[in-house]
Amino acid sequence: MPALRPLARILVLLAPAHLPARKDSKPAPADADVGTLLSSAHHALKKGFHQKAFDHYRTVHRSLSSEAYEHAELQEGLCVCAARLRKEKVAISACGNASALRERSSSPSPPPLPLLMAKGEAQLFASEPLAARSTFRAALRAAEAGEAFRLEKEARDAVRRAEGRLFVSFSRQRGAIVHGTALRTSSFSSLTDALQACAAERWCKALSVNLLTASKANAKVVRATLYNSTIVSSDAQQPPSARTMSYVRDAPEHGYASFPASTLDLKLYPRATPVGATSGELLTVARAMLLCDANADKGGANACAGFVVQDEAEEVEPGVAYRIEFRMRKGAASLGTSTEPPSAAVRAATERAKKADRNFKLIARAYEVLSDRATREAYDRGENVDDPKWRASGPFA
Repeated sequence: MPALRPLARILVLLAPAHLPARKDSKPAPADADVGTLLSSAHHALKKGFHQKAFDHYRTVHRSLSSEAYEHAELQEGLCVCAARLRKEKVAISACGNASALRERSSSPSPPPLPLLMAKGEAQLFASEPLAARSTFRAALRAAEAGEAFRLEKEARDAVRRAEGRLFVSFSRQRGAIVHGTALRTSSFSSLTDALQACAAERWCKALSVNLLTASKANAKVVRATLYNSTIVSSDAQQPPSARTMSYVRDAPEHGYASFPASTLDLKLYPRATPVGATSGELLTVARAMLLCDANADKGGANACAGFVVQDEAEEVEPGVAYRIEFRMRKGAASLGTSTEPPSAAVRAATERAKKADRNFKLIARAYEVLSDRATREAYDRGENVDDPKWRASGPFA
């Protein structure tokens, strides 16, 4: 019997090589099947069946091997589906390939709205919020030009999400952080520096400081603990010296409302001087937000309710220093192009005019769709006729 053991071991090692192929293994599709699968994927994508379309695209991608990376329609379809399904690695790769193929095309055409939105999402996946904001803005302009109202709202929300990654703000909450892991505890020269450290760390979602330290206007050293949780629980049962103040990261958008080309009434929002800042100095908007957040609960001239960016640019950039004027709150908000607040009647009339204009555009678009036979049939099939590129060839046709 001992002489048979080596033979048995050899047979065991060789056995897998003689096993039949698994029943669930799928052979690569033939060339004819590739065209059929690609058409089915395009059709499923038009219908909004992103998982089904994604499966077809992946099958075609495997069958074409290295040629798949030069197939524009395939890469664009994969880009849109992967972005919708939150498949980050696939979206980053496919959207990058799709953009490169369009740039190399002899007659490049403007990318359709779904592709622009998918490209922006892929840039967010790749931690490129500045590039994503630019792409989403391009999608917003295309949606406004084509009167694609649903996609216009989606693009506007996407711009805000990208800005939420560019500019980080924190909301103050009384209590301690629970159900999370303490990333680290460090000493900082100011609360603003502690907030900036959390903003710069990807997994930091909140920080906590001693309540008495947070209430001091001129604390020279701030001991703060950074957490990966946003859940705050009351610690009122603790003695005052052991209580904490938590600052929770605002997500997915920052907590500031932006009003381009507007002013704040100095009577209602007088100038403020937050601790660590001088009103009128050059600062980035990101730093100004953190300074204001750190001084939101302060009293007197140190209090901060917001700030004015003194620059003619409609959109602020994260790396540019602007002249910042901090403001404190003394009453209700008053916004306008002058220092005089608009009356309630004027605001109501403005809103009614905007609503009437929007309804008129919707009615005009509905009449346009119903009066054209081809457009009406496409709408009945569930196609997105609001996309100005919906007739183009490819996965978005």
